Amino acid sequence: VVELFHEILFSLVGTNEPATVNIGEKTYEEVDVTTTPYLGKLQTYAEAYIVSDKTFEELKSQGSLIYIYNYRLENPGNIEASKPWLQELAQQGEEGMTGVSYTEDSLNEDSYIRVTYSLCLFMFVTLMLAAGSIIFLKIGNEAYEDRERYEILEKMGISRKTLGKAVRNEICFAYYCPFLLMTISSYFSVRALGEVMQEDLIQINVWSALFVLALFSLICFLSVRGAKRKLFARNG
Repeated sequence: VVELFHEILFSLVGTNEPATVNIGEKTYEEVDVTTTPYLGKLQTYAEAYIVSDKTFEELKSQGSLIYIYNYRLENPGNIEASKPWLQELAQQGEEGMTGVSYTEDSLNEDSYIRVTYSLCLFMFVTLMLAAGSIIFLKIGNEAYEDRERYEILEKMGISRKTLGKAVRNEICFAYYCPFLLMTISSYFSVRALGEVMQEDLIQINVWSALFVLALFSLICFLSVRGAKRKLFARNG
């Protein structure tokens, strides 16, 4: 048999491994689990299995036959306008044999996902900007303290071009070393989160790392320019 299961966004338990199920006096092996919503919202609240035609004929006498027709509106906002037509379909059937069930909660059931995603995105951008700003301010303050040291090195005969390269390399290390550590640690943390959510989050991890790289590169460029102006302003 194939179990009809509903999609799970987040779970702290393991994945649904194929198992066995008892129907009547027989035990059947689950060969697969699918989250395709063949039964619509009913699939979320009831246990359902797909069986072969032969197995269905064997089990048909042990239960009642129910015929289900699912309609998915292209525009869920028009559900109120569609209710009279659906009620008319129900009245055309035999009494006690036909009914209509409306499922409207799907319109807002993913709203918390959008809110959580927006909040996490805002926190991510805020933390990255805060980290870049802290490094930027730290380098700016240190540039004033190191001005005299670079002046002494320049008087000793070291060219300003060489000193400029040293400043650039030192500042780039201050930005890209944390970025490298963040990228390595985030790979394992995002991979673990993907295992819990049963989703492939590698692409999100890559795009996030590229965003941080671009942000740090921009702030690093500004830091290098600012540091050079502060260090070599007196003799410029």
